[in-house]
Amino acid sequence: MSSYKGLYIPNNFWDEYAEKLNSYNMIIHQNYESGKITLKEKCKAHANVNELFADFYLESVELI
Repeated sequence: MSSYKGLYIPNNFWDEYAEKLNSYNMIIHQNYESGKITLKEKCKAHANVNELFADFYLESVELI
């Protein structure tokens, strides 16, 4: 458990985030390889990683 100025961050936060990030990147790559998305869409999807992190962070931390 980590606590920063009133926030509780679970111990497994980084492991879960890495797992989600890896899954996200694999799906993007598979969709590109199968022709479901274009290279431009693939690049845009990878750029959305910051949004994924923000959403995951907000779902994972708790105010204490």
